[in-house]
Amino acid sequence: MKASRHDRVVRAQHDLTFHEIIARASANRVCQRMFSAIHKAAMKGMKLTTSVDNYKETIRFHEAIYNAIWRREPEAARRYMTEDLLNAKDLISSVSENRTRNGSGSRLISERVSRITPAE
Repeated sequence: MKASRHDRVVRAQHDLTFHEIIARASANRVCQRMFSAIHKAAMKGMKLTTSVDNYKETIRFHEAIYNAIWRREPEAARRYMTEDLLNAKDLISSVSENRTRNGSGSRLISERVSRITPAE
């Protein structure tokens, strides 16, 4: 994902793949089916947010999630994943609101990112 930081479509695909791999690895059938069902909508949202987010924030979220999984800390992984998804939701809402108001632009939503410690 770091290498694709300048290509938002590729970056969105990498972001989606990251989440898809975790959904599959979870062995949670509900999670897997939900992911399959919302794949197209998720890709659309990720393309939208990659146009306004700071890719370094996304990397920090993903590294925190990955490291928690690697260390077998499910509660930490769940917390980081929740923060990542809430951040994405806020970005999408922000972009939608700003586009409605003035046709383009966005403000960055990064309060949640500051709660994530740098990945080890």
